[in-house]
Amino acid sequence: MNYRTPICAAALCATFAFTTGAAAQGWNWSYGADMTSDYIDSGVSKSDGFAIQPWVEVENSGFYFGVWGSNIDLGTDDKWQYDLYTGYRSNVGQNFAYDLGLVRKSYDDTGYDRSEAAVGLTYTFDNALYVKGYAAYNWTNTSYNRYAQLGYDFGDRWRTSARYGADDGAASDYYWDVGAEYAFTDNISFDLRYHGRDGYDEGVVGMVKLAF
Repeated sequence: MNYRTPICAAALCATFAFTTGAAAQGWNWSYGADMTSDYIDSGVSKSDGFAIQPWVEVENSGFYFGVWGSNIDLGTDDKWQYDLYTGYRSNVGQNFAYDLGLVRKSYDDTGYDRSEAAVGLTYTFDNALYVKGYAAYNWTNTSYNRYAQLGYDFGDRWRTSARYGADDGAASDYYWDVGAEYAFTDNISFDLRYHGRDGYDEGVVGMVKLAF
């Protein structure tokens, strides 16, 4: 899954959200683009360098629909990945949030790749420290992707987080990343992160995020 995963728990997003929605008859639209020095998916590079990743999402009463894309370099004729996703996210009380979603992944040349069902659970302590668990089932090739994440917000601008996961369908058994993010404005932020997988280090990846 892309780094801006559709399974984004509501409480987690609220603590460090840089998006603003334009309401139209109850529907809230948000859109943006990430520009990253490398597209890393489950610890594996899928772009072999710079990638631009536009997205758009619409939400109403917790239900959301969206599309996300990225240029890729897999050594094939495929040059673009695009994901269609939908789901429902909500809170339980002040601190707990959940997100249930479906995503369909496709490539521009070879077409349909796979579909996943996923769940994200987040618990936030005092609006600063949070823990998140994520699990996705890929029913196309009957594999699982799961990770645990720990993060901390330093005021309104700084956030740091670390993640450890395993993906049965990827080129490695496990993957991890650790890094920090800084918000210049409500709409522009920068993330610097170190990625690794199964005895191999992908290295440092920088990402500029634009969201509106």
